[in-house]
Amino acid sequence: MAYTSRYFMPGEIVLTFDGSSPVTEEGERGEIEFFERLSEQDNEYFNRIIEGLGIEYDRPLANTLRNTFGNLSAREFDETPLKFGNHEHLFVQTNLSDKDLLLITIIINNAIRSELDSGNLRAVAPNWLMVASDPEQSGFGGPGTYPVRADKKDYCFTFYAGVKKEKEDGTETNEWGDFFQKYEKDTLAEANEAVAEEPESVVVAVLDTYPEKDHNGLNIANSVLNEIIGKVKPESVEVDEGVDDILNIMQENIEDPDKKGVHAKGHYYKMSSHGLFVTSLIYMIAPEAEIKVYRVLNDYGIGTTYTIMKGLEKALEDHDKSENRYAPLVINLSLTMTFPFLENQLPNNNDPENITELLRQIINEVKAEHKIEKGKWSFKNGTSRLASQLRYPIQSVIHWLYKIENVTIIAAAGNENRGGITPEASFPASFEEVIGVSALKNLNEIPTGDNNVPVVLTKYTSKADKPVSEGFAVFGGDINVQGVSQEQNPDEVVYKASSADEGGVVGIYIDNFPEPNGNGRYNTPNNNDTGWASWSGTSFATPIISGAIAKLVLCGVSFPVMVLQNTWKEIPSEDQTFADTPHVVLAMQNNCEDDEAEA
Repeated sequence: MAYTSRYFMPGEIVLTFDGSSPVTEEGERGEIEFFERLSEQDNEYFNRIIEGLGIEYDRPLANTLRNTFGNLSAREFDETPLKFGNHEHLFVQTNLSDKDLLLITIIINNAIRSELDSGNLRAVAPNWLMVASDPEQSGFGGPGTYPVRADKKDYCFTFYAGVKKEKEDGTETNEWGDFFQKYEKDTLAEANEAVAEEPESVVVAVLDTYPEKDHNGLNIANSVLNEIIGKVKPESVEVDEGVDDILNIMQENIEDPDKKGVHAKGHYYKMSSHGLFVTSLIYMIAPEAEIKVYRVLNDYGIGTTYTIMKGLEKALEDHDKSENRYAPLVINLSLTMTFPFLENQLPNNNDPENITELLRQIINEVKAEHKIEKGKWSFKNGTSRLASQLRYPIQSVIHWLYKIENVTIIAAAGNENRGGITPEASFPASFEEVIGVSALKNLNEIPTGDNNVPVVLTKYTSKADKPVSEGFAVFGGDINVQGVSQEQNPDEVVYKASSADEGGVVGIYIDNFPEPNGNGRYNTPNNNDTGWASWSGTSFATPIISGAIAKLVLCGVSFPVMVLQNTWKEIPSEDQTFADTPHVVLAMQNNCEDDEAEA
């Protein structure tokens, strides 16, 4: 499997049907007839579309499409479609090159919006990659830094709520206190007066990486790690054998220099502990929650639209079968989608198939597309644009999940800040059905009384959501200012996380710690003796919000997202473009022993 674009799986296309697909018995033949009619078009038809994109192409696309889809029939599909609500998603492997695949999907989606009746077929898209970090040559995403060792301590989170208090002289001031201890006594209680006498149940599903090994033999005595391993069994994280095979094959391609598989740009090291780290943050905040982890990304943090869909399918299936099936379900997605929406996400010099112009066309479509009203998913008569169709398979799944009662989806906004410009949130965080999370720098002091606590975005974070006002901003870890330049690209600097004392997020980590060698690679000596790491990124701000929502449910709060939104009062910010936009949650992570000493 040779990777060239670094954006999607080679040759793989997903067809999304609004209703039954041709594979199912009740499926209609309208889609087959659509492909047959499309294949009968001459090259002039395809050339008009290509010219409209401003693309130069010298091969007859009519033949390419005819050879791929011209003889389509139900019996030729070996794959089983994934079903979410009334949508079916069929993943098809083709022999198309990356450029042909993008052109064919653009042409088919154009035809779906045109006069050709496409039956139940609503969109066709590449099998986009999903990442916990950046694809090497031309991608984008999370971690903002690489992890560093943290001391063996017990780490605790404290959440602060801002409440206006009246002074003796009649003026008002902001008071700050432990959110989970104080909310019943102040204005937060007014947002939700119903507090259960007994703790409620809540399930948090983490879709991420996860180490296949446990910590046995690593000589790490870590009580939190032991507790997490007790709650999340390594054998329970596998979605199914098919997904595991895909992830392992992708991983083998990364490790084979001849195949040049997709790995993390600036993060060429195994990060199987990424999902464990995320899980530990949720556990530290809401240890009573039922936490389930699904391995949908390989050890280098790379997955696909298919593996994410299968993970979501498994999470819903497990939830429906569990004793807690009526409990709220929080889905944590500390990952981003390699769907281009910024100019700096275009390929550098390594673009063997010259797909840059096609990707730029998608970016232009993102900029120009019309906002879709909630619940309306028609692509007929130009009601939406190409970019929406190319995202439609995963977004329609998210939309269906959103409509299920008591399901909340939290996703990382991404770490796309380049040169001090904070860009829009990545997908899926910017989907209107998802709550996006951006990263704040650590608070320099505990907020008390009248002091002004500076609330500052990190140097790497993207905006929280789209619109920004629907997202959250919370502590995500700082960057150590001493970055490591890469020899082959001096402008590219890899940053390490700040230490725990300097403002990094601390969580469980059982891999060896990477040490950059300056040429884009990392040495990984056997240097993990604590099981704790300090790491930074919106990937790690996200589980802090997921954990806080789970904790509120356990406290008996009926509308946890609304209540969490109300913790923010007028807080001064050094970033004025950010000050009045997302819902700020003030959270600090400290050594538990220090907290006890202060108490």
